[in-house]
Amino acid sequence: MSELSNPAGTQLLAASATEPPTRRTLMTWSVLAGVAVGNLYWSQPMLDRIAKDLDVALADAGLLVTAVQLGYAIGILLVVPLGDVRDRRDLIVPAAIVSAIALFASAFAGEFAVLLAASFAAGVGAVSTQLLTTLAVARGPADERGRVVGVMLAGILGGIVTARVLGGWGATLVGWRGVFAVAGVLNVGLAICARRLIPAEPTATPVPYRRLLASTVGLLARPRLRHQVATAATTFGCCSLAWTAVTFQLSEEPYEYTPARIGVLGLVGLLGIATAALAGRWHDRGRGAAVTGVAWVALFSSFVPGASGVGTPLAVVVGALLLMDMSTQVNSAVTQARMLDAVPATLTSRANTLLVVGIFVGGAAGSAAASIAWRHGGIEASSLVGASGAVLGLCLWLRMRGQRLGAEEPSE
Repeated sequence: MSELSNPAGTQLLAASATEPPTRRTLMTWSVLAGVAVGNLYWSQPMLDRIAKDLDVALADAGLLVTAVQLGYAIGILLVVPLGDVRDRRDLIVPAAIVSAIALFASAFAGEFAVLLAASFAAGVGAVSTQLLTTLAVARGPADERGRVVGVMLAGILGGIVTARVLGGWGATLVGWRGVFAVAGVLNVGLAICARRLIPAEPTATPVPYRRLLASTVGLLARPRLRHQVATAATTFGCCSLAWTAVTFQLSEEPYEYTPARIGVLGLVGLLGIATAALAGRWHDRGRGAAVTGVAWVALFSSFVPGASGVGTPLAVVVGALLLMDMSTQVNSAVTQARMLDAVPATLTSRANTLLVVGIFVGGAAGSAAASIAWRHGGIEASSLVGASGAVLGLCLWLRMRGQRLGAEEPSE
């Protein structure tokens, strides 16, 4: 057997699986994951205010979103695979501390370059989100993987909504620096809670780090896993593009919204929380392929109003955001459950690593594409790019239509 089925990982995951988390424990882990993922979204509703205070163009301020997502993707790639062979608690606590330090640095940043670097570091530290998710999946019942993923994703979505809404309101009340300072305190609390509330996992025989990373990349040799990674990247690219473009749109005429009012739009994600939980259950019942096909069509439709070139009333903007968010959460929950169903328990962290790297590389590409498209054609150009991404996602779905993603055997 190759390193992809190393006995050390088997020992660790087998021990973890002997005590499935209770509903209360699972909910607690989902809340902690929500706190961690919020670090990726605090800046989104504050871009206009940050740009003015640091004297940079609004489109350039959008690079903060790109930086934090790239940092997250790199952190996922380099840290999360260790969850297959290490006590995840010993990874979650330091990651939360890194995020706290980066957020405090953001609060005191005097130059845009410093804020950009701090955003990147905050993204790296936010990997505790996925460490908590793989912990829950590894310990949860195999036949309820969709439900476990749905609960964890609901907590993560709750963190995203909270960060977007409180980021906007907080920027008005205490300034964007105050928002970052509060976020830093929350991450200190995350580190303390993780240390006290997450039980230690048995230690395993160390695996050489390079070998661990090589085995992670090696999973891409499996066509079905490549498909899930591509699907996830496309989904999140469309989502990130939409949120970045709408932030730009509402900051300018005729809206000229404050960060607080933009942040309130994050409340549309509340329906996404319920949708994610339902999507996980649909996956467990074998309906994942059907609902994701509908979700891709809905995602494409959400970009049509912006691409039409006709002025869009606020109600239409909100409706499009709602449609985009719900379709994104359906795709996200089903794709992650499929990805983790396709591998044995010893590869859970590494498979999830590939999925989330794909998600946030796609997200970084989406936010960067929104900044570039906005310079050249405003909301119309941004929406056309988003609609093209949805078409790509629908093509990926059509390619795999009718194929069931069952568990694959470990490589020999």
